[in-house]
Amino acid sequence: MRSSARTRRPARQRYSESHSHQPAKHATNLHHVDEIALAAMHPGDVILLAEAESLRAAMEAVFFAVLACPACGTLGCITAAQYRGATPVICGSDDCSCRFRIDSKTHFVYLPVN
Repeated sequence: MRSSARTRRPARQRYSESHSHQPAKHATNLHHVDEIALAAMHPGDVILLAEAESLRAAMEAVFFAVLACPACGTLGCITAAQYRGATPVICGSDDCSCRFRIDSKTHFVYLPVN
């Protein structure tokens, strides 16, 4: 039995058309801010723990910085290797699948979600 035009689902877009690797709303550059901005960080903001004594004391030694995800703004801790771009960063939010590298300690290079 054939389905009528009314009950057919619309054609799906190809993955590359429907899932851009860098939507326009994502931050493109890393913005260094002071620890006083912790409560009001925006996507792409970073606080280096070496420059934030009170935060450094509260964090495990493995972490290098606090980063607001460039896509959704969720705060997370990153290592020195992630800050230098040697290791990718994955957003820790349950609702965001942003995956990226930090290039030259200045901007984000978005990676495809596998």
